Amino acid sequence: MFIVGICKKIIGILLLIIATFFFNTPMAIAAGTALSSTISLIINIAPNKKLLKYTYTEQFKDLFPSFIISLGSGAIVFFTTLLPLNDFLMILVGGTCGMSFYLSVSYKLKLDSFQYILKYFSKRRVINE
Repeated sequence: MFIVGICKKIIGILLLIIATFFFNTPMAIAAGTALSSTISLIINIAPNKKLLKYTYTEQFKDLFPSFIISLGSGAIVFFTTLLPLNDFLMILVGGTCGMSFYLSVSYKLKLDSFQYILKYFSKRRVINE
């Protein structure tokens, strides 16, 4: 697993360097980060299956809903950029709409990862009170 982690970090750093120095735009850096995350996901699939007995099908079932919700959230944020707003308001409105969409759909679909986060923060709040 240590080697897998190193490979992922090297790929991420190389993609960041390429995006930064050859393309030099925020969009290229974001695309490089998305590509790095996708490659890391692919690299993780085989060790997960071997070490955790976590089959490809199970991994796909767990990741697919979050992926689709993320695409929807990204589409909403994209369409908010078409509104005639200044940059600050565009980031505020786009971020709020995208986050609200992601959270509400995750809540409605009762995604395991979202339920885990809710339980974590509710326990943490009880401890702090």
